Amino acid sequence: MKLLSFTVNEFTKIFKRRGLMFFFVLVILNCFLAGLNVYDSSNIAGGSFSLETELDDYRKSVITYQNQLLEYEEELTSSDESTVSGAESDDISDTRSTDYKTYNELRFALLEAETYVSVYEKALELNILSRDDWRYSVLYDIINGEMKIACYRVILDAEPDDEDYIATVICPYLEISSNYTITEITVKLRNQLQNIETLWSGVEALDYGSYCKNQITTLQYDQAAKQSELEAINRQLEDNPASIELAMSKRKAEGVKAAIEGKIEIQTYRYENGIEFQSWVDRTLDIMLDKYDAYISKLNGFVTEEYFHKNGDYYEWAYADYGEYATLLNAELQDQLDAVAIGWYSINNGVEELSVADSTRSNMLGFSDMFTFFAFFAIVIAGVSVSSEHVTRTIYLLLIRPAKRYKILLSKYLSCILTTMVLIILSFGAYLLASILICGAGDLGLPYLFVSEGAVVEFDFLHWMLFRVLYCSASILFLLTLTFTASTVFRNTAFAVSSGLFTFFSSILLSSFFRNSTLYGYLPFPYFNISSFVFNDLVTLAPETISRVTGEIVVYPTFACIWLGGLTVLCLLIAFATFTKRDVTNT
Repeated sequence: MKLLSFTVNEFTKIFKRRGLMFFFVLVILNCFLAGLNVYDSSNIAGGSFSLETELDDYRKSVITYQNQLLEYEEELTSSDESTVSGAESDDISDTRSTDYKTYNELRFALLEAETYVSVYEKALELNILSRDDWRYSVLYDIINGEMKIACYRVILDAEPDDEDYIATVICPYLEISSNYTITEITVKLRNQLQNIETLWSGVEALDYGSYCKNQITTLQYDQAAKQSELEAINRQLEDNPASIELAMSKRKAEGVKAAIEGKIEIQTYRYENGIEFQSWVDRTLDIMLDKYDAYISKLNGFVTEEYFHKNGDYYEWAYADYGEYATLLNAELQDQLDAVAIGWYSINNGVEELSVADSTRSNMLGFSDMFTFFAFFAIVIAGVSVSSEHVTRTIYLLLIRPAKRYKILLSKYLSCILTTMVLIILSFGAYLLASILICGAGDLGLPYLFVSEGAVVEFDFLHWMLFRVLYCSASILFLLTLTFTASTVFRNTAFAVSSGLFTFFSSILLSSFFRNSTLYGYLPFPYFNISSFVFNDLVTLAPETISRVTGEIVVYPTFACIWLGGLTVLCLLIAFATFTKRDVTNT
């Protein structure tokens, strides 16, 4: 009973401190405002969309690029006419090479700007003014196709001086070898012209189904091309089965082909089921397509071990070794496929995934950002808990009570924990209330979807979120205990608070050194600030605006228990041993 009485007394004493009471209320108010998204820059910046404004910007860009090209043409002409010798000639040659590279980049930028202008002008003629118009999303497919057509024509109409421009700029953009044939380019141009004509026809006829069907046709063409590439690689492997480069090329071709087949399945589902534009199913399908695109991009960027070490300045700085690089990249590839699996499960079971719409579930993920404020509060109250008693000399009044010293210290410690947990609970309630006010409570009954052992699993969202909150609270408890121990041992508030803050920020600072390292999750440092990493294993369809210090660093509940539990017990042993045995007569 005495311990309970002491704890209540210490709890009351905390709230009698006006500064702490103000901090307490301010944190809860901040959580409520954050839940309302008042700090979201996307809600403030920007303004209304205007295709006319974008068109004007591209028209200005065309004029700017044209003027810059004229200046470079004059400089290059004059430098070609001048003659020098020796070391000065080498310097001029290097400068000229750089100028030609910039000149070629400007030519391509002008080509791109002119393409945007021509497409946007036609779009305005067709009265495409809003992003809610399905035809607007088609414009970028048209722009991409028109760019390819323009590039193919550059190749077919090339002058002798265009050889470098085509090899260094045009071919990389088209993702083709510089060893092309005119026949190949002519065929590609004809196919692309047919594709663009079909796209424009669907837009002009207001036929969304025609657009979807055209997408399927285009993807089937890509699938056939990738199948031909795969067959060619297999023939090469028969002659050179030990080639690591060919094995990697085969893996990429097989993966890309499978992704294209997945995209065909998505577009076929959309076409055959007449999915309404901008419905949640339509948005889910769009995001799944994006995930396949990300998968293809990451897979094409996969390098062999030889290339990894050859370009060590980049790769070996970011990764410990090739094994870690391969492990992390394979995990990223699997994340894309997991997201697609979640998308199909969502559609087939009528469960709208939390990130697809502006939902309360999605908004609640931002609560993890609030743990920085909880950490500061916990560190402050723990820092003043014991040291302030020595400063004000009230420590004597505590020790003359008929109670054992450990009970006095324990009551202070428990009151700090109780205050911090009350703050977290009230803040969670404020954040949830704010989320419901702006997004409604209708989707809270929907589950959180995740992939476990290759299968999509449902879990009650509020239970899952509360588990994450408790998980993050473990680091707050440790920081409080560490600061409390420093306050007890050193009897100095400034030092105690500083030690707590240093420990908190060390978690973030050290993450920049470990970057993509899988080792960091086994060290104690990330668990000093779990909230920065707690969602790094989260796989959602749409990108989330939650804090991720380093996306590849994953924390583990088991190691959190081991490190935080062990260090917390150690700190408490030091604090209680010091307080119960210390002579305070000279304090």
